Amino acid sequence: MTPHFKRLEFKCKCINISTTYATGPILWPDSASEFEVGDDVTTQIGHYRTWADNIDPDCLREARKEIEQRVESFMLGMRFLGNAKFSQVDERLSYVTEAGEEYQITSDMDVEAIIRRSKGEEFNYGSAVLPSMTCRGSGFTSPVPFPQRMPSVPLVLKRHILNVIQAEELDGYSEHYEDEQLKRWFLVVEELEVEISSQEYKDLRSARNFISHPMSRAKETIAFLKREIPSSVYLNSDKKEEARYSRDNPTHRAVVSKYQTVARSWAKKLIEREILLKGGYIRP
Repeated sequence: MTPHFKRLEFKCKCINISTTYATGPILWPDSASEFEVGDDVTTQIGHYRTWADNIDPDCLREARKEIEQRVESFMLGMRFLGNAKFSQVDERLSYVTEAGEEYQITSDMDVEAIIRRSKGEEFNYGSAVLPSMTCRGSGFTSPVPFPQRMPSVPLVLKRHILNVIQAEELDGYSEHYEDEQLKRWFLVVEELEVEISSQEYKDLRSARNFISHPMSRAKETIAFLKREIPSSVYLNSDKKEEARYSRDNPTHRAVVSKYQTVARSWAKKLIEREILLKGGYIRP
């Protein structure tokens, strides 16, 4: 293989792939990236690499930052696509000089050394690389093809993606966490939805308020509960209507589960919209 001079390249192994993908490599030229999936006993392992060509040593700092942002954007995209614990291990960032020398980059000092040496200066230093922690997971579904463009989430949406991941991770617990999921989904809807005057939005907000406060007394919330769970509304000692959420009450949980499903679908559509508006890509 012909070496790529002045190339900055990042490689890593990807683990905890929940979705079962068709094995083999896929090239994403628009993102200067390649991803290859292979079977590994009971799970799948991915190998991801991305690069930037014709990078002069003086431009390494900026190029390294762009590569790191591209990698993080890809990781967020894969996690949003249902691989909640998708992670990288065995990372390697390297640079091939114009003279064909290859250097591994693990710190700012490595970059400084490459720049200094490209100018003919002596630059000696010591460094150490600490091993990273790893974890494994597995999942089995029918194989699906990879999108023709690299999954990519603009980093400005990172907080929303993390809310999605946290909400979906709660699916794996036997306890009833629909209330906690609803809170996280609604955080996304509340921040990204523009049209907040619809009854559907108001009902979703009331469902969130019902589970978020020790006591619910707001007129909008009480009116919502009278429609959905009349038995939850009672008169307090001041003869005023109020309600209290009980996770142990099956009727309460059923209504919360209903609105958690609504919020999940709504939040995902909003995030997908924002990903596209901000230049990302998430659909096949």
